[in-house]
Amino acid sequence: MPEKFEFLSPEWESAAESLHNSNSVKAPSDINFSMNVTITPTPYGDKLLSISAEAGIAKVEKMHLESADIYVKTDYETAYKLFLEGEMNIVLSAMLEGKIVVSGDIAKLLSMASASEPMPSMPFLEDLSKKLRLITN
Repeated sequence: MPEKFEFLSPEWESAAESLHNSNSVKAPSDINFSMNVTITPTPYGDKLLSISAEAGIAKVEKMHLESADIYVKTDYETAYKLFLEGEMNIVLSAMLEGKIVVSGDIAKLLSMASASEPMPSMPFLEDLSKKLRLITN
């Protein structure tokens, strides 16, 4: 069982980054996706993270990418749900409530949602979320 850390703590960020180093989070090889996330405020100061999928591997990094498909700004509580539950309905609900601001290629984000599920989801983000839950208190 992996060690658990508080969400967005420096230790959590390092553990999240190490997930892609071990190739433990798979993404479909045909998906090329990147999202920069700004989370403010958090107990650890403002956070800049990125989530991406390329060449069959999904990853989280503790920095923004130079350019991304999607840009998200949100608060700590909403980010917790986004990262640890990984369902599109969380994003859509948070957008409607004004708790999340999304810009960039929103059509790409929506096109990746699985239409076969009752609530839209992105399977590779769900896999990433499962792995992140294993390292989160």
